[in-house]
Amino acid sequence: MNIDYDGLRDRYASDIACAEAEEARVLVDAMKDEQIASFALRFVWAICDYCHGDGGHSRRFGTYSSERWDELDEEFQEDYLSGRFDEPCEVCHGAGKVRELDEDCLTDEAREYLADYRQSAYDDAMCSYYERLAGC
Repeated sequence: MNIDYDGLRDRYASDIACAEAEEARVLVDAMKDEQIASFALRFVWAICDYCHGDGGHSRRFGTYSSERWDELDEEFQEDYLSGRFDEPCEVCHGAGKVRELDEDCLTDEAREYLADYRQSAYDDAMCSYYERLAGC
């Protein structure tokens, strides 16, 4: 059976959130390189973690201390709390939901491969974090 792995990678990259798309690409590449046996990937809908399902947020403002909040005029406070300044979420593009990898479809081999990938990505991120702290 011929599988269009490149087509799968492109499809997953455009349909799902960045982190999930990267994990799907990793699994597709592993299947293509015959590091793991082929299986059907499935995805499920989930609430967007970034905007908590609202479809927008005003994170560009950062956070306000209670002292700074009290200094702001009442009209701004009302507009801020009403969502007037919200922008569409860049993760879910305003939908409030994203497609995530359905981990129930993973074979044991794929689950182990993905766990190793996640650990490696975490280790790399922590190494970069500590290098930045050290001024490297």
